[in-house]
Amino acid sequence: MTFAQLGVSVLAVVFAVVMRGGVRRMDDGPERNSKILSVWACGEGAALFGAVLFLLSNETQSYLLGLVAMLTTFALVPLRRPS
Repeated sequence: MTFAQLGVSVLAVVFAVVMRGGVRRMDDGPERNSKILSVWACGEGAALFGAVLFLLSNETQSYLLGLVAMLTTFALVPLRRPS
């Protein structure tokens, strides 16, 4: 399960890097907001998976890895456009 959590975390960050350019070029609107939320949801999924593993196995590195993946996706795909 630890390897699965590592894979989910890495894939969430890779997904954020791939989607970042497309989101940046989009105009403000519902479609852009939807893409941002989908990227953030992938990051949150990695954090939730790490939290479940932490509760089941009491290994803090799973939880921390999920949190780092979530915070990385939040940082890579910000909500506001640069002015």
